[in-house]
Amino acid sequence: MEIFEEKAGEKTKALLRLGYTCNNNCFFCHSYRTGEEKTDLETEECERRIALAAKAGAGTVVFSGGEPTIRKDILHLCRYAKSIGLKSGIITNGRMLGYKGFCEKLHLAGLNYALVSLHGDNEETHDLHVGTSAFSQTLAGLTEIARLPVSLVVNTVLTKLNSDRLENMLAVISKFAPLRWKISLPEPRGAILSRMNLTLNPNDAASSVSKLLSSKKPPSGVSLGFDGFTPCLLEDYFALNDDFFTHGFSMVWYADEDRFYTPDRGNRNLRQTCQECAYYDVCPGIYAEYLFHYPDLKLIPKVDHNRMSDE
Repeated sequence: MEIFEEKAGEKTKALLRLGYTCNNNCFFCHSYRTGEEKTDLETEECERRIALAAKAGAGTVVFSGGEPTIRKDILHLCRYAKSIGLKSGIITNGRMLGYKGFCEKLHLAGLNYALVSLHGDNEETHDLHVGTSAFSQTLAGLTEIARLPVSLVVNTVLTKLNSDRLENMLAVISKFAPLRWKISLPEPRGAILSRMNLTLNPNDAASSVSKLLSSKKPPSGVSLGFDGFTPCLLEDYFALNDDFFTHGFSMVWYADEDRFYTPDRGNRNLRQTCQECAYYDVCPGIYAEYLFHYPDLKLIPKVDHNRMSDE
């Protein structure tokens, strides 16, 4: 990752990963550590990093983990951000949000953005993803956060366990509108590297997404976005792509790093045949591990018919 450099006048989001402690055990977790000490930041260090985010030009600081809402100081951190002129957000599994009055306290403390993870339309599917009994608590959390004037994103990691449940999930998620529903290919790092058998060939993932898009128009108040795909896999890619950058993040600081870095799109690669594609210069590529794990993955170059006619 590149070291973040301040750009005058830009008000964007800064992502602060506060540590690794979590009340879920997702099989695709980026923060999963094997045989390493899992250190969560002390409150004073969190405050220092929040202040540096403000100095670097951020307008919003978004807390993630691990799970930020189980920290005893999360309300304090939101209030501190508000005291120095920042709005705050959270990336969360949503379980704590269902506790009475907690969402209201977060909002009063300055919260205006929440990305909540939901990976199934029923208890069995969701809980298989998160490794514990959590579905009812996450739904309760979504119910509470949806009552507030907060920018809400629901994130679903697309796997073999839920790829046939997307239409059912849309029916559940639409109850919490207005919101953005982000469907993401799991990035192959962390815990999922030992569970690649649960990932989808991106061609199959694209088929599931295409079926969802063609079967039903999203209800009023629900917009769709997709992360981890490429222009050759996702029709209307440039309108539907949904990642760090489309959410306005310009800097990220992991708990065990020493400074802000500019976010990237992960370890992605292209095939040699991709050079023939009309979108080669703007395509982010596919996660490299998928190319290795799925050697039959088809990335078919898109043809620029306008350019061909000019020639």
